[in-house]
Amino acid sequence: MPTLTDDELYGAGLAGLGASPGMLRKFLDGYDAPEAWEAIARGRHRADPDRRYRTKAVPRTLDAVATSCVQAGVSVMILGRPGYPPALADDRQAPAVLFGMGEVTALERKPRVTVVGTRSATAYGLGVASELGRDLARSGVVVVSGGALGIDSAAHSGALGVDDGVATVAVLGTALDAATTRSQSALRDALGCRGAMMSEIPPGVHSAPWWFAVRNRVMAALAHVVVVVECHHRGGSLHTVAAALARGVTVTAVPGSVRSSASA
Repeated sequence: MPTLTDDELYGAGLAGLGASPGMLRKFLDGYDAPEAWEAIARGRHRADPDRRYRTKAVPRTLDAVATSCVQAGVSVMILGRPGYPPALADDRQAPAVLFGMGEVTALERKPRVTVVGTRSATAYGLGVASELGRDLARSGVVVVSGGALGIDSAAHSGALGVDDGVATVAVLGTALDAATTRSQSALRDALGCRGAMMSEIPPGVHSAPWWFAVRNRVMAALAHVVVVVECHHRGGSLHTVAAALARGVTVTAVPGSVRSSASA
């Protein structure tokens, strides 16, 4: 069974402390992962003057995260280290630590389109998302989405249905090994075999609801173009839209019925 390097072990441990993405970047600013862990554990890290995370930086946290990563077959990618996706490395909010499964290298040297939309999609929206996923994959474009029910799953499934298409990539708002529905589990299995999945949350760790909005910046940062298929008024896809516009990424929308709230 593969083991983690020291960088991977302590990077995963730092991600398991429950800090926000911004705080995790501060932990690793000027430190390598083992140094950052040691500084926090001793109460001497300049980013943790109140020693808020000191009680969590204990061996059992490392052991639990390392065991979960190995058992789930999850790789650990640390910003600035080999193996980290170059497509994300220069983003101003790049995750300090990422967890991955499948062909994460599929992101490189190919155009990338992020397809987003509502979980409560209409039949029309699901059909369009599936067709987009299929046609983009067939054309050599990496389809990026969030792995959620509705539009996300339809886009991923469409891409996975192309035998000779490129991989599709899901950026999750939960840990890669989190419990899910039967249909979502089947999709994740397919993504692990013929695509890729990424998350900022270590395996075995429960995510908070706010992670779903926060992870959308990653989908925007990966995209050359963002396509919104269906989105309700104040829908979660608008987080991805805002993050894309802040990065100068082109945002497009699929026309929908004026009578459908899903096309608000």
